[in-house]
Amino acid sequence: MEYFLGQGMIYAQNAILSGTSAGGLGAILHCDKFRLFLPLTARVKCISDAGFFVNVETISGEPLIEEKYKKVVALHGSAKNLLLSCTALSSDPSLCFFPQYVARHICTPLFIVNSAYDSWQIPFKF
Repeated sequence: MEYFLGQGMIYAQNAILSGTSAGGLGAILHCDKFRLFLPLTARVKCISDAGFFVNVETISGEPLIEEKYKKVVALHGSAKNLLLSCTALSSDPSLCFFPQYVARHICTPLFIVNSAYDSWQIPFKF
């Protein structure tokens, strides 16, 4: 961001933060932070394409990615970078890595595009 701001982005009138898959999750998690870099008069939006990973169990009753997110948050110390409005309400800050819990706390306009048939989120383990 420092590079782009130095290249004139600090004067932006319109800006979009977007990403796909893990980048789409990043666009959700950093949407409001991105907004803070830009002038108050700028129109800012965020787009997440295939980044709305959900906290659900598999057909066999196993958590799908909750354990992976817990490990990521612990390894990188990510809890301090997650939205405080979400982590303050959760006994487990790693849940705020899931868009289903954090999206309601985002103030910047957010557009979500997600396939109902995401092969990464629907493993074939029975």
